[in-house]
Amino acid sequence: MDYQDGYSALAPYYDIFIDWPGRLASEIPFIISTLPSDHDNIRCLDIGCGTGRHLERLADQGLHPEGAEPSSHLRKYAQQNLPDVAIHSAGMDQLGELAADYGPWE
Repeated sequence: MDYQDGYSALAPYYDIFIDWPGRLASEIPFIISTLPSDHDNIRCLDIGCGTGRHLERLADQGLHPEGAEPSSHLRKYAQQNLPDVAIHSAGMDQLGELAADYGPWE
């Protein structure tokens, strides 16, 4: 059984329920403000990346983002939206293993 099987029906509609322009306009500048001024090439991990909208914006800012998404249904959309970005199959309980295999991230 999928980690978050409840997303099987919701995944195709996930992005229409979120005000992505508004959310990203407030969250991405905050994230960038926490980084060193020379933040090009910084690796970062979005835990619970959903369909990858934050990853897309972080890449636009010069970062090298990766995603972790336990739902195979949402992960499929993130992989379609960002074919050049690593989207890991991992939930919160697997972060230690994920970090050991693929980390570290800033």
